[in-house]
Amino acid sequence: MKFRKTILDKKLIIFILIILLVTIFFLFKNQLLTLNWQVFVSYKVPLSFRYPKNIPLVNNCDPFMLNYRKIEEEIIFDNTCEFDQKKEVLGRITVKKVGNIKDPQQYLNDELTFPGHQFELKTNKIGDSKGYLLINNENSNIKNYYVFANNLEYKISLGKLSEPLTPKLEKAFNTILSTFKF
Repeated sequence: MKFRKTILDKKLIIFILIILLVTIFFLFKNQLLTLNWQVFVSYKVPLSFRYPKNIPLVNNCDPFMLNYRKIEEEIIFDNTCEFDQKKEVLGRITVKKVGNIKDPQQYLNDELTFPGHQFELKTNKIGDSKGYLLINNENSNIKNYYVFANNLEYKISLGKLSEPLTPKLEKAFNTILSTFKF
């Protein structure tokens, strides 16, 4: 009887350890997945995030276009900082001053509504912040995420008009989004 109890105790301990390890993995999954990633830290606006080494990243280096578009900072998922409207890039992060936005959903509805353009907004967690995913019914290849913090609008655009993201790249971008700090 004592021998059976010892075996049951060991099985219970093993079961509890497995549950504990699985729980720890899911709690810290993103930290483990991004351990070898690079860290981007902006020196212009409150922004940092992690990204894989195989995804190129540069700051937009065209001060005329940044000033013309009233942008505080723009980060491009590409290997060149040239501003070219015709060139498609994997994505970009655009940061603008907008002041204190009381109702982000209403602000986005007002800013993005024009005749013939249909979209829907969904709330979405980006890092530890509440964000908004704009779903463009005319082109679902590009995903636009918005976060409002620090009197700034952070617009994160991912994807190309001409082709959908591969599942691997979409998974990487979702993990990148989970690492954002504003």
